Amino acid sequence: MRPISRNHRSALVIAHPGHELLVYNWLSLVKSRLHRTTSILNSLGARPGSIYGRLTDAEAYSAILAGEVGVFISMAGELAEALVLNRIEYIVGDAIEGFNPVHDICRLIINAAVTKVCRMGYCVDNFDVVPAYKPDDAPKAMTDIVCVVST
Repeated sequence: MRPISRNHRSALVIAHPGHELLVYNWLSLVKSRLHRTTSILNSLGARPGSIYGRLTDAEAYSAILAGEVGVFISMAGELAEALVLNRIEYIVGDAIEGFNPVHDICRLIINAAVTKVCRMGYCVDNFDVVPAYKPDDAPKAMTDIVCVVST
């Protein structure tokens, strides 16, 4: 695993505006490429990727309830392409925590994209962040997965 630094290209994938605040210090250190959220990211020199803001919560829940997995598979494919195209070395995003299905799907999209690019021979380090809990309040099982390579 490579050390995290501002000299490595990175990506951030999160389910909701506001989650970037959980990794604000990291974002400010590495100036990761990725409206209140856009303003914060823009102020750090980040740029939105192709799936940025693709679905509202309502649209995501509707797709989940309708079993429209193709929406999420397509997003994973686009993310995989972006990881390779932008020579991303590591990705940070929501962990599966069982609190909000959009958080969990965000993690599944990330894992699918990373798996796809790794199978192509382009490996990306993959880190997760538990968005629904402060680290001190998270159940022990969840704190074990924060900032651990998950692929």
